[in-house]
Amino acid sequence: MTLRRHPLPLTHDSFLDVVSNVVGVLVLVAIAVILNAKDIKIDLGAPIVRPPPKATTRVIFECSRERIFRLDDPALHTISDDFASRYVKEQARTITPMERQRLFERNDVGNELYRVRIPDVRGSSLQLELRESAAGEDSLQILDPTSAYRTELARLSPATHWIFFIVRNDSFEMFRGARQLATERGFSVGWDPKQRAAPLLFGNDARDGIAAQW
Repeated sequence: MTLRRHPLPLTHDSFLDVVSNVVGVLVLVAIAVILNAKDIKIDLGAPIVRPPPKATTRVIFECSRERIFRLDDPALHTISDDFASRYVKEQARTITPMERQRLFERNDVGNELYRVRIPDVRGSSLQLELRESAAGEDSLQILDPTSAYRTELARLSPATHWIFFIVRNDSFEMFRGARQLATERGFSVGWDPKQRAAPLLFGNDARDGIAAQW
């Protein structure tokens, strides 16, 4: 007499038990790691934002259009103050913040690289706008020992100055080359990324140039 073997019914219960046990163990391991991770520091590669070195003067360069430009913030503030003062003296009266804003819109105030505007009548910040006609220097020109960029670095001291780069999103290669030249001369270097059309605001109530990434 031949015994007929009946096939065992197919079931996923055993498989699910194994998976459940594995997942349970992993959850317990994860909980244990989290509870003991308070002293673990993970470097995410994010830039550090902090104030500049103490007892040093900020020198600003803007990297834009794959070129580099010297942004002389103090000089541009002096130019704008002198222009407004002359106007007040000519009018023999004080002017309102709104009138001052319109004055800067009607007149081209600034230097050969930047025009000065008043972005907000409620604040004291200046908007420094790179001129379309500004030439600047490209990444090859700054390799020349007689370039304007190298000449500017040569007249500065790492002990009393730090270099701040405003980096537009079209000029990271320019920034890397300029930063290397500055660090080779011993300067502390900070930078701040900016979208191509983002305005540059400088003054007591503005943040540009206050803290940098290092």
